[in-house]
Amino acid sequence: MARLLLIGVDFDSCAREGAVAEAATELRRLGLVDRLAFRHDVVDWGELITAAPAAERGTATTLLNEEALLLLVRRLRDAVGYGLGEDATPVVYGADCAVLLGALAGAREENATLAERARQQESRVEVLAAGLEAERQARRAAEGSAADLKAENARLQERTGHVDELRTHIKALQGSAAPPVNQNQPKAPAKASRTRKKGGQGAE
Repeated sequence: MARLLLIGVDFDSCAREGAVAEAATELRRLGLVDRLAFRHDVVDWGELITAAPAAERGTATTLLNEEALLLLVRRLRDAVGYGLGEDATPVVYGADCAVLLGALAGAREENATLAERARQQESRVEVLAAGLEAERQARRAAEGSAADLKAENARLQERTGHVDELRTHIKALQGSAAPPVNQNQPKAPAKASRTRKKGGQGAE
């Protein structure tokens, strides 16, 4: 369901009474707001309040009804910008073509705001992407380091196995190089022991 922001404008650029100067009030009286509410989510802004009409040319723009026109443009700009900012479609009814000045100004400002938000969001996305890329590179480096450590550990285990084999082989060589023991070899005769007697004489 579409969301509509209804903005009524009772205004005539030439400061004339009746006709478009009262169109918004008349459309409301005929049930415009209620009919639209049957099919849409309607937010009723009501009628914009402008200055009293004056059929004289202003000193700033030399346009007729200058004060009311400038006030209309500012207030309509704010109302349209608010509606767009709230994801609602502004529907301006009543008045004459002067309402385009305020409506377009509001749309332009809101578009500029949205463009700035989009740029900020894009910057955040770039920062996030850079952070994710750095994290991925760090993870790859860590995985590479883990793989290197695993390979080095495997090499150390292999070398340890070789060392153990060499030790076993050396022991085997040492065992085979030991001289055999001859059980039939005669034993050397034991030396006779002598004891000394008092007086310096020895006995056999």
